[in-house]
Amino acid sequence: MRALSSQEIMAISGGTNCLDVATFQKIQDKAIQDAMVFSMITVPVAMAITLGLSASIVVTAAVGVVLAPYAAVFGYFHSNAWHIIGS
Repeated sequence: MRALSSQEIMAISGGTNCLDVATFQKIQDKAIQDAMVFSMITVPVAMAITLGLSASIVVTAAVGVVLAPYAAVFGYFHSNAWHIIGS
């Protein structure tokens, strides 16, 4: 059994999900943009609340560093760009 090339995989997957590569890339770019916006809004708010409660810059920075990836992933998967696929 031979390995499939990336072109063969894209041709097979394009036939099963009715989305071409360019359309999927646009949807994914919109979801990434939504994730960045969500992260840039929620992380500073959480950091401000943490600074108010703890009065420590180190704790505030740690909360920002820990929370940013989770906020971005949450924003990516909850983007309204994915709603067009389900409908």
